[in-house]
Amino acid sequence: MRKKGFTLIELLAVIVILGVILVIAIPSINAIILNSRKNAYVTTANEFAEGLESMSLINLSLLPIEGTQTCRQLKDIKLEKGSNVKSPFGKEYTSDSKVCIMYDVFNKDYIYSICLVDVAGNGFNIDNIINLTKKHVQIGTAKCESADYSNEDNDGSDSGEPDEVVSLDIKQIEVGVNFSMLLLENGEVWEWGHNFYGQLGDGTTTNKFSPVKVPGLTDIKQIAAGNYHVVALKENGKVWTWGANYYGQLGDGTTKQRSYPKEVSGLSNIKQIATNLNYVIALQEDGTVWMWGSNANGNFGNNTTTKSHEPIKIQGLTNIKQIVGGFGHTLALKEDGTVWAWGSNANGQLGNGTTEQSHIPVQVQLLTEVKQISAGEAHSVALKEDGTVWTWGKNKLGQLGNETKTNSNVPVQVLSGVKQIAAGEEHTMALKENKTVWGWGNNFGQLGDGTITLRSKPVQAQGLTEIKQIATKLNHTIALKEDGTVWAWGYNYFGKLGIGSPAQYEITPYTKPIKATQLTNIK
Repeated sequence: MRKKGFTLIELLAVIVILGVILVIAIPSINAIILNSRKNAYVTTANEFAEGLESMSLINLSLLPIEGTQTCRQLKDIKLEKGSNVKSPFGKEYTSDSKVCIMYDVFNKDYIYSICLVDVAGNGFNIDNIINLTKKHVQIGTAKCESADYSNEDNDGSDSGEPDEVVSLDIKQIEVGVNFSMLLLENGEVWEWGHNFYGQLGDGTTTNKFSPVKVPGLTDIKQIAAGNYHVVALKENGKVWTWGANYYGQLGDGTTKQRSYPKEVSGLSNIKQIATNLNYVIALQEDGTVWMWGSNANGNFGNNTTTKSHEPIKIQGLTNIKQIVGGFGHTLALKEDGTVWAWGSNANGQLGNGTTEQSHIPVQVQLLTEVKQISAGEAHSVALKEDGTVWTWGKNKLGQLGNETKTNSNVPVQVLSGVKQIAAGEEHTMALKENKTVWGWGNNFGQLGDGTITLRSKPVQAQGLTEIKQIATKLNHTIALKEDGTVWAWGYNYFGKLGIGSPAQYEITPYTKPIKATQLTNIK
C-alpha cells in the first residue's frame, strides 16, 4: 500500500508544471494590469474633460474666446481622482505639466489638450483627450510639442527682439481678431500676433509678438483683415490674399488655408477692398462689385445663397463709392450719398424698417449725404458729411450708442463732430474732428475708458490726443497718432497689442491706451 503524499519525483514534476504556467501567465497578467491602467486613464481623461468644461462655464476666466487657448498647471486642476501628481503609469509629474483648452470657431466646440511632464523630463502630449486612445500618447521632449495646438511652454511665439521696421510713415492700420497690421507709405505690409491660420503672411504659422514684414508683397495701397484672413490691394488694381480659407474667402478656388500671399485671378482695376468674417468684397474703378467666400445669408446681393470660392460679379450694383461687410450683411455707399444693404436682417441691420432678410439690395431709410460706412457682426454705422454718426441693427450690448439696449431697424443719431468710424463685432469706435477717440458697446477694455463696463452711450478713450486713424475688431483697438506712434488697448492675446508681452493668453485686459513699444523705428 502506497503512503499518502508525493514522492520527490512527483514534487519535482509539479514544480516544473507550475513554472511553465507562470512563465505563460505572468506577461498576460502584466498586460491586463497595464491595460487596466490605460483604460482607467482614458476614463479619467473623459471625466477630467467633462469637469473642466463645467468649470469653464462656471468660471468665465477659464473659458477661452474664439481662436485662442488657455492653459492651467496641474496644481490648479486635479488630473485623477484623489491625486494630481501621479500618472496611470506610476510616474510623478512636475509643475511644468499643463492642460490647455481651445475653442474652435469653425467646429463650434472646445478642443482639450494635455501636456504631462514627468520628473525625468519625458513629455506626454495628448490632443482632444475626450477621444483619448493609446496612439494619442507620445513620449518625447518635455516641451510636449503638438501638431495642432501648442501649450504655453511651446506656443510657437517669437518673444525675441523686434525685427527692424523701415523708418517710413504709416499709411494705414488694421486689425483682425487676434492680430494687428500696418501698411507703410512705401507699400510694405507688417503684421504681428496670432498666426495659426497663416494670417501674418510670412510663410509660417508661428505667432509673433513684434512686427514681421509680409515677404514678396510690394506696392500695396490698402489692406483689409477678416477674422483670420487678410486681403491686400496693389497699386496696379490687383488683389492678394492669405490666411484662413474655410469658406473660400481667399478666392483661389480652394478651401485650403495659406500662409503666404497669392494673387486672386480674374480681378483687375480694383479700387477698394473689404472683408469681415468669411467673405470678401472688391469694388472696381467703374463702380461695379465682385464677391467671393460665404453667401449663407444672401450677403452677395445676387438673390442666391450660393457660395463661391472664386470672385463673381454682382449684377445690378453700380455707382458704388464704398462697400463693407458684416458677419452676414453687406452695406454699399453710392456716389449720391445713399446707403444700400442686403443679407441677414434679424436685428434690423439692413436699416429698411423691417427684420426680414433680403438677398437683393434695399435702401437704408433716413440716410442721405453719407461719406463713410462700417459694419459689425449685426449692427451698421454711417458717418454723414456733417460729421454726425448714425447707427442701426443689434443693440443688445449698447453698440448703437443711443443710451438703450433695444434694437433699431432704422438709423438713429448718436454723435457729432466725427471724421472716422470703425465698427467692432459688438462695439463701435469713432475718431472726432478734435482728434480724440470715443467708443460704446461691448467692452473687454477695447473702449479704452479704463473699465470693462458695457457702455450704451459714447465714452472717451483716456489719455489719447492727436489721433489721425483708428481700427478695431473683436476685443482690441489700435490708433495711429500724428507723430507716427501706434497705441493699443483691449485684450493682448498673442501679443496683438504690440507691447512685447510674452504671455499668449492674458486674462487681464489693458483698459487704457498703451504705446505699442515693439513697433520700433516706425515714424
